[in-house]
Amino acid sequence: MAKMRMTEYTVVGQGRFPTDMLRYDASYPADTSDAIEILSQAGFMEQKELRRITLRHRDVYSGWEPTDGRWRSFLWAVDQNSVRRWDT
Repeated sequence: MAKMRMTEYTVVGQGRFPTDMLRYDASYPADTSDAIEILSQAGFMEQKELRRITLRHRDVYSGWEPTDGRWRSFLWAVDQNSVRRWDT
């Protein structure tokens, strides 16, 4: 069986969370509090407070990277210092 690689990373932004990025990066909230944070602000476009949400991606491909350029197109960014990987 192939080894799986887990990547955890944090995105930072304000306003509506770009939920389509979960599909695009094949990622999911790292824990319940991150999921609640995504859902609690789903309807607010004018949210000014900077928010941090931790996500996870699991794959057999060890070279996967979150797509920072696409995150930036939604006015969110990947915190490059938060990216960590481990085998599962």
